[in-house]
Amino acid sequence: MTYVLSPEAIAACQSVFVQHKNTALLIVDAVSEQTGIPAKRILSPRRDAATCRARQIVMYEARQAGLSLMQIGDALGRDHTSVMHGIRAEKKRRGA
Repeated sequence: MTYVLSPEAIAACQSVFVQHKNTALLIVDAVSEQTGIPAKRILSPRRDAATCRARQIVMYEARQAGLSLMQIGDALGRDHTSVMHGIRAEKKRRGA
């Protein structure tokens, strides 16, 4: 079965994707401001403890904002399983 989306439907899907990515990037900016770790570093592949902690805070807060694991992963350049781990680690730190 082949599905054909109208140009309007495609535009709507793209708009939702952009909105979710923007939400994640706003959270990155907020965490960057609070932690003093540059947003560029949070989005980088660096794995030092401070950067990973900031990234995990972003993952947790993005999930609380209603983004899916895939959406968070896409915004941060990570796999959804990495996002799951980050959220779990942050929940454990918060005692939630």
